[in-house]
Amino acid sequence: MKRSKPPALATWLLEHARFTTTDVIAGDLLEEFNKGRSAAWYWRQALVAIVVGCASEVRHHRVLAARAILITWAANYGALLLGRLEMIELSERHFLAYNPQLAVWAICFLGSLASGLIVALLHRGHRNAMLLTGAAGLLGWALMAIVFLKAASLQHPLLQIIAEASIVDYLVILAGFAIGGFLLTPAPKPGAPSSGNPSPAY
Repeated sequence: MKRSKPPALATWLLEHARFTTTDVIAGDLLEEFNKGRSAAWYWRQALVAIVVGCASEVRHHRVLAARAILITWAANYGALLLGRLEMIELSERHFLAYNPQLAVWAICFLGSLASGLIVALLHRGHRNAMLLTGAAGLLGWALMAIVFLKAASLQHPLLQIIAEASIVDYLVILAGFAIGGFLLTPAPKPGAPSSGNPSPAY
């Protein structure tokens, strides 16, 4: 019986991750899959290869990773703040009062779209790793809000805005960040050196 092809999405993720480890491992995974490994095994190994490749790149460029997280947090905090103020203004003027939340989501989406673009353009040689780091920072930000801030009832305006954002708000922000970073910027070419001056390995 003819062997089926490996999972298309997992293969696409491996091909577009553009980490050193994934370039090497992709061929090995395909060979093992053709020898009889399951699709679940292929998926597991592909995801592990992406995580390990990203972690290795972040470890060698810690300053860039920290900068990516700070840019992501700053841009999205600004979007949440603007969204909250816009919602108050809409409710006061009764403009789009039937659903002011849509305006908030639009502002959050555009803010996160811009942050994804900024992170991608400032880290072209390490685009994928820094975008994944920024996305992890967003998820960490959301987890911090849900688990700690609401329980502590802190009164700082920044903390209140983060805590009051809903899960849907964060999904909208994450979607905008991914679209701005991954879809609106060119993917790094395989084996291409980092653009600009080489980054120090901190």
